Amino acid sequence: MDALFFGILLAGRILPVVFLVPAFGGKRLPVAAKLGLVACVVIAVYPQAGFSGQVPDGFLFIGLLLKELAVGTVLALAGSCLFEGMRMGGQLIDDLRGSAGAHAFVPYSQERTSPVGDLHLLLCILVFFAAGGPALFLGALQQSLVSLPVCSLPAVEQCAQAADLALAVTAQAIRMGVSIAFPAAVALLVADMLLGFMNRTAPQIQVFFLGMPLRAVVGILAVILTLDRSLEGFVQVLLL
Repeated sequence: MDALFFGILLAGRILPVVFLVPAFGGKRLPVAAKLGLVACVVIAVYPQAGFSGQVPDGFLFIGLLLKELAVGTVLALAGSCLFEGMRMGGQLIDDLRGSAGAHAFVPYSQERTSPVGDLHLLLCILVFFAAGGPALFLGALQQSLVSLPVCSLPAVEQCAQAADLALAVTAQAIRMGVSIAFPAAVALLVADMLLGFMNRTAPQIQVFFLGMPLRAVVGILAVILTLDRSLEGFVQVLLL
């Protein structure tokens, strides 16, 4: 029975990662499959958790479970920000090239998606598994069990480090998204300047109707030319 309660505490650290990180299903994976994946990970890392003694009871057990959920949320934020940064860059490109109308609402995930954003996200998930991402995740999880054991409460310094980590990964995601969209933004700005010059020199040309397909094509070309570099940056951040 003690092993069951220790497993519940350990599952509290793993649950947010499986539910929030897109590579492990995110919002699109059925809940039953997520819970099964959590159980598999608990079984895999349970021997390295170093549980001993009796399970804390009462309010102490509830406090430890809430602490594990908080730790798991920080780990999930660190993992999901990599993918969300790439998807953010794709969504910015879609917005810049004037295809915001192509955004679709996905009922089962309760979110709006864009074609280029989904392309970046799916490619990142593929690269994640190709680069040994699950093994890196298990290694990070085991390291967190050493740094902050399940049956101990965090110190003030560790809470401050967790807050710094959350801010750092959020800033990294924003920086990644902006850097991915920057080449497309520059290319579209040049295209707009060209259209403006054409409108000044030849007013009879329907620049508005000419500009819509031109912006779409320029945006796609910018994505094609920079996709390899974007994925290389994702791998570099993943392996840090």
